[in-house]
Amino acid sequence: MFYCPKDGGFYGSLDVIEDGIELTDDEYLKLIRGQLGYGFKVEESGAVSVVEVPPEAVI
Repeated sequence: MFYCPKDGGFYGSLDVIEDGIELTDDEYLKLIRGQLGYGFKVEESGAVSVVEVPPEAVI
């Protein structure tokens, strides 16, 4: 699975995107979790981390 930081989309191959970041299954699940109310960031190295946002901070 590949993640595109430009559009926040997930793709099965690099054929349709230029700047995709290859994800492990764990990283993919973290990003999905991030889109469901948590924040996430993709480091320049390509590492993915989830930033837990307190519920009162989510608008």
